[in-house]
Amino acid sequence: MTTFYHARRIGANRFWNIDADDTMLLMPGVKVSEAMRQVEKIVEDENLSAMSLDMWYSKTRGVDWTFGVTYINDNIDFCRIFESVRDYSWTEPFRDYEVRFNFDWYFTYMKHIGGYKIENFYVDRCYFLHGGDYLISPCSAWLCVWRDGQAYYPLADVLHVSEIREFPIVDSRRIDVGISEEESLYDFRKRVSRLDDMPTELKRLQGFLPEDRVSKEVRRF
Repeated sequence: MTTFYHARRIGANRFWNIDADDTMLLMPGVKVSEAMRQVEKIVEDENLSAMSLDMWYSKTRGVDWTFGVTYINDNIDFCRIFESVRDYSWTEPFRDYEVRFNFDWYFTYMKHIGGYKIENFYVDRCYFLHGGDYLISPCSAWLCVWRDGQAYYPLADVLHVSEIREFPIVDSRRIDVGISEEESLYDFRKRVSRLDDMPTELKRLQGFLPEDRVSKEVRRF
């Protein structure tokens, strides 16, 4: 909510609201910039009020709209709307799905019940990282990729949890910046895993240098 009041104070009606501490589109910066410009154009051409990355919408089967990587076009005076809320009655339609309601859920209410023009987007063939405790809470921290009309979560294969493996993309705008899955995974290796930055000695130890593998014989030092 802080970004909305800050934007109002400085007279900005259009702005990005990004959870930069735990979200990462895995592609080069120029591609991220291109994707953001495409989102801005859609929002402004169609006079939408908000468009957010499809982090939760498809994986909750079209229920939970969330912030994360969000472009705001404040054409409805959001702060005035926030200040008009007097109780928690707006949570009633969603109490079968949540017990602790946050700001995301109020926007979910605005989208589904209020009828405001609030939508989602995804970047085709791009991997996306939502930081957190992947093994402890794989439903709320994940690596995913949008491809062929599906949001795919590869960690689910490791855990053998088919229920959270793949979801049809629901009502989200497709953004295409010409990146391939292979290019996106390379970006993951460079910026997140740092595998390519391992010292030669560690690469040798871990078997990344097949022509110079450590002998299988037990060595005595």
